[in-house]
Amino acid sequence: MDDETLDRLIGGLSLEQKVRLLTGATTWRTAGEPGIGLREMVTSDGPAGVRGEAWDERRTSVLLPSASALGAM
Repeated sequence: MDDETLDRLIGGLSLEQKVRLLTGATTWRTAGEPGIGLREMVTSDGPAGVRGEAWDERRTSVLLPSASALGAM
């Protein structure tokens, strides 16, 4: 998508819609804006690994080498 198209799509959003894009929907999800074709995104945190939206010891996660733990060595 080129810059002109992005400028046009974003320019058509209300202030409330723009703020919603900056603040997110939840702790782990961005707000989607269907009117411009923007879906929500799920994020996660580190540095102990990508665990998704919930903290539940029964659900495993991808645990990559922890940067914090490696740096503390």
